Amino acid sequence: ALTLDDAIRLAWANDPAVAALALTPELARAREEQAGIRPNPEIEFRGAVPAKGDSEWAVGVGLNQRLPRRDRVEQARALARLGGATAELHLREQRRHVAGEVRRLYYEAAIQQTRRDIARRTAEVQRELRASLEKRRAAGEIATTDIELLAFEVTRAEQALAFADADLAAITQKLRGRLRLPADAPLAISADLEAILSRPIPG
Repeated sequence: ALTLDDAIRLAWANDPAVAALALTPELARAREEQAGIRPNPEIEFRGAVPAKGDSEWAVGVGLNQRLPRRDRVEQARALARLGGATAELHLREQRRHVAGEVRRLYYEAAIQQTRRDIARRTAEVQRELRASLEKRRAAGEIATTDIELLAFEVTRAEQALAFADADLAAITQKLRGRLRLPADAPLAISADLEAILSRPIPG
């Protein structure tokens, strides 16, 4: 079963905003490093064709390199560091937002799964009781009307189970969509509500 922590980490890994923000600090560090690198030198070729009646040619080669001012370099590095720090704040906030959404959906799915399990067990008990009363009716111990009353309870239990299955399927589909899992991907969650509620959001 997929734990809450695993679900949050999976959502972080599949969330495009988190993925983009996770790359921003590294990009800022690269920009800071790039700000102190001198530009590549430029080679210039110059030549002059002799004028009419002149036999001299002129050819020249020059090497130029633009050196950035020190204050401009420090300013560029400071801006890169500031961008990286801001991106890390945005990344933490986005992760917190995604974790909150996943946690809410996970809790709701765990509650619906617990309700479905209770409804299933109730329906099973009602069917077992009806089978037992059928045997007693066949033996002449009870009347048919007693079994007919129980049939209504069995029908109600089966309807409750059907509704619980539908609610669980709906919330599971929402959770699968938030985790960005394919529609055919299996998704089983842990329905231990006490353990889920006691688990903090991972760092």
